[in-house]
Amino acid sequence: EALATLHASCWGYPPRGVWTDETRPPFLRLIADATLRTITKRWPDLLSADVVATYKLYLDHYDTVRAHWSSGLLCLVHGDAHLGNVFFHKKDGSAGFYDMQCVAAEHPMRDVAYHLILSCDGADLARNERAYVEAYLRRLAAKGQSLAFADAWREYRLHALWALTALVISAGASKEYFAEGPARLTISRAAAAVERVDAR
Repeated sequence: EALATLHASCWGYPPRGVWTDETRPPFLRLIADATLRTITKRWPDLLSADVVATYKLYLDHYDTVRAHWSSGLLCLVHGDAHLGNVFFHKKDGSAGFYDMQCVAAEHPMRDVAYHLILSCDGADLARNERAYVEAYLRRLAAKGQSLAFADAWREYRLHALWALTALVISAGASKEYFAEGPARLTISRAAAAVERVDAR
């Protein structure tokens, strides 16, 4: 509900001042490669050979993927919508977001994929993933914006790779920033999602 409200507010017209191709921090392939090596060395059991190969293919074609993301549907996204950045109102239980330092012009499924993959129990998500995406789309439609499931699911699959990338870079860059327990938990969730949805 909260993501649908946020996305519908600037559907197709992201506000000025958010990250765009002109203003977002550069994606450095060197860092993505180096942190992947760190992760696979530190936890050799964490990523399957198929996930590593898919991740490397994605990095090899990142400019093409980024061009695809930038040329499609854009709205205002939170950009870091994991459960730790969500609060709930005591009065009615509705949700909201804080830590808005990564707000950007992106496809809405960036937030949806990132939130579900990082925040949901892996077994529950494996059973209900499509139903959760459909629930988001119904809430979006109730706010006057439509997105076909086939289009949403295609972008969800691709953005699963972004969720994995964010975790690999964060956990691979610093042991102090990302403790082993949370790193293993969230990276394993993202890796399982990449395989499950065939994110290629």
